[in-house]
Amino acid sequence: MSQSIEYQLVEEDYQLIESNHLGNPLSVYRLKTIYARFMCVLGLLLLSIGCIPPAITIMIVLLGLYKEQPDGIFYLVMLISLSGFSFLVGLFILRIELPRIRNQHLIVCEQGIIEFRKRGWSKNVKALRWQDILDIRKFIDGYSIRCKDNGVFDLDNMYQNIGILVELIRQRSGRM
Repeated sequence: MSQSIEYQLVEEDYQLIESNHLGNPLSVYRLKTIYARFMCVLGLLLLSIGCIPPAITIMIVLLGLYKEQPDGIFYLVMLISLSGFSFLVGLFILRIELPRIRNQHLIVCEQGIIEFRKRGWSKNVKALRWQDILDIRKFIDGYSIRCKDNGVFDLDNMYQNIGILVELIRQRSGRM
């Protein structure tokens, strides 16, 4: 079920649209939900891999089983180090990467498009007017839009309805 545009945008989006003089928003394109689900599952998997081996290691130490192996301590330290690394990567994915993916979106307006990406603590906002588009090229992983100022506006295939989006851009810019 498609939500109305007003419910998909926040106040910051409206301010960015207004400051770039792009007119009224027409539609919003977000990254595919399967990408966010994949990152969520991967983060949870790495987080659990980081938690389970240390618990097993604590049991091995308490039972004294590591004394039977000549290199037992070395393997325990290596296991704890790898699980700690896995735990930190899983935490990074869940706390930083997943919210970034969920917040990344592209807004099609009457006068152009604006893309909102958040990288770490910085926000990357790209605005593009229809008349500034020179051509649109398809690549393996998405589309590249060449602009008059020799800049490039990249669209990856992870956006929902990327084909419809590109056709809309071609139609609005007159670059068939």
